[in-house]
Amino acid sequence: MTPDLQMRIVTQSNICKNCLFSHDGNECTSTKRCKSCQGNHHTILHEACMQSSKHQFSSSSSTSGPSAKTPNKQPNANHVAVDDEELLLTTLSINVRCSDGTYITLRALLDQGSQISLISENAVQRLGLQRRRYNASVSGIGSGASQSKGLVSIDCQSIYGDYNFTTEALVLSRVASNLPSVQFKKQSWPHLQHLQLADPEYNVSKPIDLLLDVSIYSQIIMDGLIKGPSQAPIAQQTALGWILSGNVRTFNCHIVTNNISDLSKYWEIEDVEPSSSSSLTSEEQYCEEFYQQTTRRLDTGRYEVGIPMKPEYENQLGSSKSKAIAQFKQLERKMCNNLLFSESYKSFMSEYQQLGHMCKADNVDESKPAFYLPHHGVIKLDSTTTKLRVVFNASSKSSSASTLRQSFYMDDLLGGTNTINQARELQHQLIEMLKGAGMNLRKWSSNDPELLKDLSSDQLNSPFDFKCSESKKTLGLRWNPSTDTFSFQNPVQCRNQCVTKRQLLSEISKLFDPLGWLSPLSIRAKLLFQNAWSLKLSWDENVPQSIQDDWIHLRSDLNLIDQFIIPRYIGNTNQLYQIHAFCDASDKAYACAVYVVSKDHKGECISRLAVAKTKLAPLAKKVSLPRLELCGALLLAQLIKKVMESLSNENVEIYAWTDSMIVLGWIKETSIGGNNSWLIELSQSPISFHHHVGITYGQRITRQIVPLGVSRHRSYLTIHYGGRVQNG
Repeated sequence: MTPDLQMRIVTQSNICKNCLFSHDGNECTSTKRCKSCQGNHHTILHEACMQSSKHQFSSSSSTSGPSAKTPNKQPNANHVAVDDEELLLTTLSINVRCSDGTYITLRALLDQGSQISLISENAVQRLGLQRRRYNASVSGIGSGASQSKGLVSIDCQSIYGDYNFTTEALVLSRVASNLPSVQFKKQSWPHLQHLQLADPEYNVSKPIDLLLDVSIYSQIIMDGLIKGPSQAPIAQQTALGWILSGNVRTFNCHIVTNNISDLSKYWEIEDVEPSSSSSLTSEEQYCEEFYQQTTRRLDTGRYEVGIPMKPEYENQLGSSKSKAIAQFKQLERKMCNNLLFSESYKSFMSEYQQLGHMCKADNVDESKPAFYLPHHGVIKLDSTTTKLRVVFNASSKSSSASTLRQSFYMDDLLGGTNTINQARELQHQLIEMLKGAGMNLRKWSSNDPELLKDLSSDQLNSPFDFKCSESKKTLGLRWNPSTDTFSFQNPVQCRNQCVTKRQLLSEISKLFDPLGWLSPLSIRAKLLFQNAWSLKLSWDENVPQSIQDDWIHLRSDLNLIDQFIIPRYIGNTNQLYQIHAFCDASDKAYACAVYVVSKDHKGECISRLAVAKTKLAPLAKKVSLPRLELCGALLLAQLIKKVMESLSNENVEIYAWTDSMIVLGWIKETSIGGNNSWLIELSQSPISFHHHVGITYGQRITRQIVPLGVSRHRSYLTIHYGGRVQNG
């Protein structure tokens, strides 16, 4: 079936393009998106929608104005500029020193009319600079006055490395709009040929990170001035390179999108991630094929795998050479001051080259895509293996802010067995198997010291006594091997100043709770931010006093999580497990919690909270309480499947509980208008739902029953079930 025919059938049958059900697309509540482009349509219709978009664009390219309103999407504005003039301002690229001594390249604007230099909040965070308190109001930036967020000192360097200067800059949320306003094609102006431009990408529309004031302008300006023909920019020589200014002729079409949907996902109705058994996406299929084609085993036993690169990566990498060179020069200066460091570093790099891990790049074709890795040395005197460690910084951002590490993921090995003998055998097999591939397992930790006594000191995570309370980081949590328990560390800082929406989001985002163990607290944080969001305040405007008071109370409760202890052990995997899962909803949120009930080595029954998940009710559209109860039931069914995959135990009894008789009736009837796909999924699931009377463990979350003491919090971590299963 051709894409045109697909689109014609969908349109004539009045089918929703996103979920393929027969209802108006304006009323679709599905949050699933196209797997190819993340567009608001089904993956099957990707080509059809892309062709349709091209037709609509070509038919409307002769006009300018706002785009048609798209339901349930962020506001868009389309602009078409035909044969227009673009005012080219004096932008330049400049290397700025980070707090760790490295350099990153920022986009700067040279402004003769500014009395003080300015830098964006984003740039300060990327640089990791310490700021000083400085209250000032800056006028003339955008509309109205902007309040400064402190003062920083910045060390700047030419991208060509031949000029340095230091200045102070006020920190603002935003310095200026993207410059130029639209991207245009470079012209072959004869008078600009062979000039060392301060901004080689002067034609690319990018954010301004730094505004340099008139004092810097007078400091770097030089005598050289080159004028070209009409409609061509003027070149002025500076110590940082040649800067361009003037009018240029452009022919451009651009689309500006104000993307606010990511934050709204906090309170949209969503599902658990699809099962891992689902079909692979085109990108995942490409990775599988790439692995099969490029993996080979060397004579030494090691494995060699090609580096998987995303499609069209060459257009996304940007420029990284200047930053790598700048950091290398910084490294050379450090070597001059530390001869021992210099000798160790040179020895390491020479050995690296002799082993064939790297080679000299001769006759590099600059037209081909490349990423230059900055590198630096880290000395750890207390290291048991290598005192000097050379770090190849794959996280270094290029001019396009892309990183190589975005395409990779690596984690520690986590596992366990039911007996110490099984653990020893597993440990031995793992060490020998990976050693054959040239991979040495190190940094071992265990809740049983017997498993570590035969290991050498360089194989342990760090020398520690099992009698102490030292904890190890595991998946962002803290694991105490001596007590075999997980714990949290409160990441929220105590501040007495007024709270803005930006600060609120920043602090809430630090609460890392991947398994939902802190759901009674995290849902309060979500509700708090949802309330602030609904007021439509600006990001740096103080929230009302009522929200500030709620935040102070929540912050006080968050101090308890330092003492919040969760046992890791959930029982012997060879014995019978019971899963008791609860779901519930209120007019503000819906939630579910999954508990695993088993027996310990003494035969005593134990219950543990395995995972919980919460979701806020949507703001834009009022959803009835029964429908939210149904959302919770579907979320619970999908979460149970995830727990079953993790347990890898077929000897499991599953009990799903809800206090809503309406939901039980709907699951039985499988009919509720346009959302019957949810009920079909629930009715076809092997999970059986039952009715629970009284306070459920889902209600402990949705009703925000938060204990004031750690001892009372244990009632949320365990269940005490002694009743009879009642079929709904």
